[in-house]
Amino acid sequence: MSGVPSRQCADAGRVRPGDVAKPKMSADDLKALGNVHYREKRFGDAVRAYRGAIDLSPGNGVCRSNLAACYFEMGRYDDCIEETRRALDIIRGAMPSGRDEDAKLCDKNRLRIAKALYFKGNFSECLSELSVLLSTEAVQKEVLDLRSSALELARRQAQDESFAESARIDNHRRLLNGLPRYRPHRITNVYEFYPVGHDDATSAMSGAFSDGTPVGNDDPNGLRLRQSVPPREDTRSAMWLSKMDASQLGNLSFFFGGVGDARHVFTTLMDVQRQMKAMTRDGEWPASDHPIWSELRVSVVLNDIAIPTFARNLIMLYALWELGAYTIEQATAVPDAVELAALIHNVYVSVTLPPYLYDRLMAIIDRLLSLSSPQDVLPFVRISSECWDSVKETLRFWRSDSFVLTTKEMCMSQNWTMADFDPVMMGLCNQDVQNQMNASMELQKRFLTQQVEQLMTPDMLAQFGGGIDKGALVQQMVDKFANTSVAALDGCALESAFIRETKSLWPPTLLAQRDPVVAAAIKAMKQHNPDRAGKLLNSVRQHIYRTWKPNVTLVSREFLELAGRCRFDHDPVAIVAQLYNVAWMKSPEKPESLFDWSAKFFAMAASSVRQLGSRNCIVYEFLPGDMNHAYGTIAIESESRRSLGLPVAFDRIFVSNVPDYTGILPVFVETAPLLKRTANSFINCTVLLNTGLFRDYGECVYSAAAIPSIQDCERYIGMKLQSGSLWKFDPRWGHVGKSPLPYDVGDLASQDELFEWVVRLVLMIAVPPERDARTPMRENYPMNLSYVFRTFERLIAIGYPRHWIATILTRLLENRFSAMAQPPLQSPNPYRASNAKPARVVLDCFLKELRALATLWQPVLRLAVNYPLPELANIHRYVLRDIEYIDCPEASGGCPTSPVMGVLFEPPSSSKRSSSVPSFLRMFTGEPVDRDLVTSTSSRVHAFTVVHFDSALKELAVWLSRDDFAEMKVNRYTVRLFQADGWTAVSSPQPVSDMVESDLTL
Repeated sequence: MSGVPSRQCADAGRVRPGDVAKPKMSADDLKALGNVHYREKRFGDAVRAYRGAIDLSPGNGVCRSNLAACYFEMGRYDDCIEETRRALDIIRGAMPSGRDEDAKLCDKNRLRIAKALYFKGNFSECLSELSVLLSTEAVQKEVLDLRSSALELARRQAQDESFAESARIDNHRRLLNGLPRYRPHRITNVYEFYPVGHDDATSAMSGAFSDGTPVGNDDPNGLRLRQSVPPREDTRSAMWLSKMDASQLGNLSFFFGGVGDARHVFTTLMDVQRQMKAMTRDGEWPASDHPIWSELRVSVVLNDIAIPTFARNLIMLYALWELGAYTIEQATAVPDAVELAALIHNVYVSVTLPPYLYDRLMAIIDRLLSLSSPQDVLPFVRISSECWDSVKETLRFWRSDSFVLTTKEMCMSQNWTMADFDPVMMGLCNQDVQNQMNASMELQKRFLTQQVEQLMTPDMLAQFGGGIDKGALVQQMVDKFANTSVAALDGCALESAFIRETKSLWPPTLLAQRDPVVAAAIKAMKQHNPDRAGKLLNSVRQHIYRTWKPNVTLVSREFLELAGRCRFDHDPVAIVAQLYNVAWMKSPEKPESLFDWSAKFFAMAASSVRQLGSRNCIVYEFLPGDMNHAYGTIAIESESRRSLGLPVAFDRIFVSNVPDYTGILPVFVETAPLLKRTANSFINCTVLLNTGLFRDYGECVYSAAAIPSIQDCERYIGMKLQSGSLWKFDPRWGHVGKSPLPYDVGDLASQDELFEWVVRLVLMIAVPPERDARTPMRENYPMNLSYVFRTFERLIAIGYPRHWIATILTRLLENRFSAMAQPPLQSPNPYRASNAKPARVVLDCFLKELRALATLWQPVLRLAVNYPLPELANIHRYVLRDIEYIDCPEASGGCPTSPVMGVLFEPPSSSKRSSSVPSFLRMFTGEPVDRDLVTSTSSRVHAFTVVHFDSALKELAVWLSRDDFAEMKVNRYTVRLFQADGWTAVSSPQPVSDMVESDLTL
């Protein structure tokens, strides 16, 4: 795909060198060439040929008419109308009286204007244009059909728009943004809480990463478990402050979705510091009169679905702000600064806190709770009052005098050491992946062996007594630590052993004597006294249980209540090592503890926060909730956000591994519109969940987007994979071309390809393959059918003609089509090209939902759908309360946070309980649902994917028309929940008459 939009410059429609065979062609020759291109559906080439002919013969009405026809086929309706009106003026001005061919050409052009207005969704204007054609003696059938359809659509549009603007729905886009995007979980209103991240810290200003070149035994940062090969950065794709003009400097913006522990945010701010210091001769912050301070404004948006994540980040931010009052060097030299740095270090990675750090943490929490807004002390922070109220609830939970977990329970909940990869999990992976994992394990063990052998000096061996077999000892240690970071950072080997035994961190040297018991154990370890150290470590462990405090910020009350326990699987040494992922982040000099590494990183981050924050160079926004819902909110509130100085588009967007749970299609459909169309903009994804299921990243993308290949993403949806892969480096996606939309339709998928893709997408969402609900590694099919319509909106925006989308939707609703696509039969679901003949696709089961969704989206899409739809006022939310569970969500089977639920409406003949499942087992196994029911033309079952479900309230809701609901009620339909992953019912059939009508909004 060329990615060159059709309106990118003034001469986009002119004849360009190489477009024609001869350098000099007549107007007639160019017109003939345009006709050839038009018949071949090469509309962009046809436009250039017709434009060339018009340049040579401006009064040629036929060429203008043909040009307008091209614009119509490309979906450029405004251009079509403009050129058609010009053609009409020329034809009428040159038309002698009585020439039938000219009159016919005028009628043809008037009809084209009417059709363009029709497909734009301007149905009333279309009728006005048709009035001239209706006054002629012989009215074409096409005109009558168009008038009939436009009359109905205009009537419905007027009613729907009046309804949408009424007090009941104050903003229709806000309604659609609040509509569920994914199938609900078995257990709702809870979330996974990861207070500590999983991925390597990366600056949002960095270039693309690739495999590095071996540099010897150690990389520049002193990291040991990275095969001594730091990643290589392509600095050409990096963002450089020194190369930006004032407008760019004043409008830098980054979005961090699923922000977690904010490691990417901190690294980005440190990168800003690095680049600003590079502008000065002394390598320090620029002087106060440097122009950069008045020009630079960096906006960062932190998004997460877990409010405790925001509470934890605010504590970290406040502590960094305080630490930033000191110099970077003072963070390891001045007692108060050291204590602040130690607090940040421990809060970030430790499950325990020494009493003096716990007291300081409580003081920060008290300070934050006393504020009406964090902006009172952190002037650069932006947070809504609703979000701040929720954050304070979490802070109060952490501040409670009697915390829900003891220090010992926190320590017992931390376990990151694994003897080997789980063989069961390995067996679920693709064979190529298994081979790769085995090779990685062996390589890691070889590097560990090298490091442990270096530690086993004669003096060290002597500490173990005589007769020690060095080889056996080394092998024993390597086997034990093969999946830990015992040698990950210089100077941390001994502390790693301390952490392993006590689940606590060494204090900074300057603070060590505040706890003599711990200090004595550390001293014995440093003196290589294994007997004394072993005894002391055992007593230290008990001492920590008794006197130290839990790191309360690692605990989410909501998640704890769900799981009944906490489990912390992060390795503190590995986490700190991940902070040094970027090559420019150099290691501290002669580090002796993990604190030395952590203090340098956070002191630099603190300096960035203080300098940028105090000079009004940064805006730090907390935006809670589902990430894709947040994108919708930004788009809806764009005008108010601009007035408040908040970003509405971003240079780079980090989405963490959220696509693992939502699929990659939302990245293309909802993230991409907020990405700036600049040279180095990208969306950064992390692939962490069930990676081993897929042969490659292409299969991973297809499983969630139904696009045949990564390369096809460029043509189908205008997105290009810039760098990255399934395993090594985070995939980065960017726009194809950087000029304003729309794309030339010739650069996009063909109409037939687009239809096949939409059908594949519908079937993938609606009829996922059966999977074992108890399998820990499995493919996600999270989206519901609302994403088909969200995708339609994006397709129109990037340049697909509206009449294509209208035709596709009409064909889906008519439900009389054949296609190559069929329901997926296996998971993972690889793309297989087929030469088989198209087969009938059955959507009977989903028509009621598709009709309701088409109606809900019509005020936004304004599609000329030639199919009777319900009126918007006829769509309601229907609620079923007191669900009677067969297999309750709290049962042990299945993954409680997998988006798998759907709703079945069944006639009396279909909703009988399965006799194959004994009644006493139904609470544990559920009842099988025949998957063929939803793919059969004879079935009267109706399935819904857009469902609101609350497992605690035992309540579900669906959206459908009042007429459809009344029909099912009269025919004594029943309704129940089912799991789409295992095609198993989880609730008993209940009468549709038990459902109650409610407003559209949740």
